[in-house]
Amino acid sequence: MDKRRGYTLIELLVTLAVAAILLTIGVPASQAFIAKNRLAVASNQFLLSTLLARSEAGKRQVDVSLISANGKDWSTGWRVGVDANGDGDLADAGDQILRVYPALRGGVSLRSASAGAIVFSATGWATPASTLTASLNGKSRTIQVLASGRVTVTKP
Repeated sequence: MDKRRGYTLIELLVTLAVAAILLTIGVPASQAFIAKNRLAVASNQFLLSTLLARSEAGKRQVDVSLISANGKDWSTGWRVGVDANGDGDLADAGDQILRVYPALRGGVSLRSASAGAIVFSATGWATPASTLTASLNGKSRTIQVLASGRVTVTKP
């Protein structure tokens, strides 16, 4: 009696067909999941940087600034620091950089309609009140920095 081990061609083709169907369903879902997470990471990173600036302003009793690396486009990165002379950059001798945030990865866009810098006072107030939008692949989150210093992240 000849007993052969292995799979028949039909069994292999059925297995490949089932795998192809599962990949067709699973890959787009995982791409949407990854995009959603990239958007959450970017907006939470900005939120944490505002919390750092606000707490350092209160602790040091000086104004602490968040300054975009490229005007109203915060996607290219930003810095948190003490702008000693208030000129809107952190490049002067008396300025102190507390943290540098690199450019956002994965194609996430973070833009403000009005502000390239946000300043937190020692009392926690923010100037100017700003709204930023983080977006990726048609999905977005809105980050609002209120004049009171409160920062919220919402999904429209």
